[in-house]
Amino acid sequence: MADDKLVKPGSDEPVSEERQTDSLPHEAVIRFDRGVGSAQVWMSAFLIIVVGVIAYSNILGIPFHVEDRALIVDNAPLHSLTTFSSAVDPKNPRILTMLSFALNWKVTPGSSVGFHVVNLLLHLANAVLVFLVCRSLLGPAVTPVIAMLAGMLFAVHPLNTESVDYVVGRAGLLSTFFVLVSVWLFVKSGFGSDEPSSFRLRPGFLALSVFAYVFAWAADGSAIVLPVIILAVDWVGGGRKEVRTAEGGCATVAAHAPFWGVLAILLAVQYAAGVSGVHLAGKQGSFAQLGLLSVLPLKLSVVHAASASSAALLAIPVLVAVVALVLVAMRSVAGVGLAWFAIGLWCTGGTEVDEKSAYFGLAGLAMLIPWLLTLVKLPSVRVVAGLIATGLVVACGTGTHLRNMVWQDEASLWTDAAEKAPGSPVPPRNLGHAFLVLGEAMAQQQQASMVFQKAEENLRRSLSLDPKNVQAKYDLAVAVLRQGRTDEAISLFLDVLRLDLDSQPATLNLAMLLNAKANASGDQKLLARSVDYFRRADTLKALSDEPCAQYGMALLAMGEWEEAEGVLQRAAGSDSESALAPVLKNVQDTAKRLRGMEQQSLALLSKNPSDAAGLKMRAQVYALRGHVLQAAYTLERLWREDQHDFDAWVLLSYVKAKMKEPDEFIKDYAPPPKPDGVKSVWMEAARASAIRGLWDAAKAYLESPGAAGEALPHALLSLGETALELRQAARAQDYFQQATVAYPNDPQPWLRLCDLAMAGKANEIAQRYLAEAKSRGADAGEIAKRQEKLGGAAVAPAEPGHTIIR
Repeated sequence: MADDKLVKPGSDEPVSEERQTDSLPHEAVIRFDRGVGSAQVWMSAFLIIVVGVIAYSNILGIPFHVEDRALIVDNAPLHSLTTFSSAVDPKNPRILTMLSFALNWKVTPGSSVGFHVVNLLLHLANAVLVFLVCRSLLGPAVTPVIAMLAGMLFAVHPLNTESVDYVVGRAGLLSTFFVLVSVWLFVKSGFGSDEPSSFRLRPGFLALSVFAYVFAWAADGSAIVLPVIILAVDWVGGGRKEVRTAEGGCATVAAHAPFWGVLAILLAVQYAAGVSGVHLAGKQGSFAQLGLLSVLPLKLSVVHAASASSAALLAIPVLVAVVALVLVAMRSVAGVGLAWFAIGLWCTGGTEVDEKSAYFGLAGLAMLIPWLLTLVKLPSVRVVAGLIATGLVVACGTGTHLRNMVWQDEASLWTDAAEKAPGSPVPPRNLGHAFLVLGEAMAQQQQASMVFQKAEENLRRSLSLDPKNVQAKYDLAVAVLRQGRTDEAISLFLDVLRLDLDSQPATLNLAMLLNAKANASGDQKLLARSVDYFRRADTLKALSDEPCAQYGMALLAMGEWEEAEGVLQRAAGSDSESALAPVLKNVQDTAKRLRGMEQQSLALLSKNPSDAAGLKMRAQVYALRGHVLQAAYTLERLWREDQHDFDAWVLLSYVKAKMKEPDEFIKDYAPPPKPDGVKSVWMEAARASAIRGLWDAAKAYLESPGAAGEALPHALLSLGETALELRQAARAQDYFQQATVAYPNDPQPWLRLCDLAMAGKANEIAQRYLAEAKSRGADAGEIAKRQEKLGGAAVAPAEPGHTIIR
């Protein structure tokens, strides 16, 4: 009687097996069965997470890579929750994804670890959701362990590594998460279920499913196709009911209406905002290649060779679509998985092969393995199939772990990509950039030079494949500059501007390089060019502190005092302790004085165009503003009329020095009589040039025949003393050191070097300098005075023929 069925009391209707269990006197049996089922679900989810964690256990050491730096690290608006919206690309909003990046940065600013933790958690959650959705589609008759394989394979599939390891892959992770949540909630709402019990709608779950759809779209626009997947899920899952009542059918239509209504709204929003929709044309090449990698994930690469588009390749997606439609029509779970996979490959990514674009579709493909196992009926074959599935999980997990190791640094990642896609310019470009960043971070100059050479080699290889790439050209210019080839770097930065006139980094680099050359050579034309580039760079993007300071100093050298005042004010900010504060104060005072002088000279010359005081004042204004030619004409006129005007002569010496004509000045302009209180006219001329940084001209004036007649100290000593007056200790020390060689028997340079060493608390060095001075017959009083300051220690005699400075 074991096969006899129970019947209801007073009725011949047999009771179902489920109701038979309900009729048993011990209801604890039912609770036990349900408890075992729940335990299997929880245990399956736990095992999926464990397997995923093991496969991705080496993910936390992965740094930010190229796209990560561009979208996250270098994207300043994204670093604040109040400004992140301005970092959103209007053509590809991904608002929810960008918000998650902003939150991530707030918690772990500058660290890639926090970003990878979030990516991994999303991936593990997606793997568990794939299991839950697959279990719902397969129905309660199938043990959860079989559905668990879908989640495990999705968790460890090597093709998913780029989506998880690349921080920018979060768009796909987050979008897929909400898609899976939406499908799971839809099934929980009563639709897509295979339970033979009467239809029961749960509107709360249905509403949450619709909200999850909106969130999925906000994470990535490709999720807009979700209503099609929802329709297939309901058709396959709900179609297995023995009876679909009219009420159930109407409710089913009503349940799908919100999804299609939201789809219409989202399409309207995208159209109004000018957001690009899902592009399906020309993707057959990438579809075929990604489809092959989904089944056989070998030779994975962050960059793949360009995929061809042909009629033969077009047959592959068409065939997949036809098979999926047939299986869906047959109400097969395989139809949902295959349709999901096909839709995912078609609607994500672009025409290029991008492994991240396969993530969404792999969630559906993973469901085919459990479905295949349900077709196996013989127990012995099931055991073999189970072992094969287990081996597949282990193999995929191992492949994923090994693939993660390639992502550990940029050099290995892009070297791997260059080997697998030799015809693509992207790997050598990014590899060159990686070497450039590495060289910038290295302290040892010799090794850094070798790294910069590597960067240059790869960047030139990339440009040979893509000559008009702005980023590669810019990086090449920086690599060349770091190797000391300034003129070549300037030429390359100019090439960058020919390709992209609005490149602010190239414009700024040109400005600083030309400014440095102008400072070294005194070339006013170069200085004027550098100011033009500074001005353009500042227009494109406000300059930061150091470039802004250089811009201000270049304006000063050009005599643009009022403009320099505003720029230096920005560079110094409100910090009264800034090194620029004294310079700014001087500029403000000079600019104010210049305006006053202009007004005074205008008033004087309006009464008498030949007024000497007015002309001299105007010449001074010309000189300070950098209009040296006008200043020279005015001063020469004054000198011809009055060759006793000492102030005009000194100012003319500076103007001629600025014009690089100090020798002509020495030859053609005899000094006027020395005024009272002036020790040396040539010293005054030298100081006028030295104050404005024209040290070569100052040296020429101090070495002139007229200066020799004034019995001045040696020129190098005088220049050293002048540098000390101007608080330029390093320059003073350089001049004193030159003097020890130029005047080997003079103790004065050694005494002054001793003074500098004592000022720097370098007493041991000061003692050696003092010994050198003593050996050259320095005054005993001078020796004693310094010896007392050094603590009274006796000065050891210098070794014969030995010069400390050498």
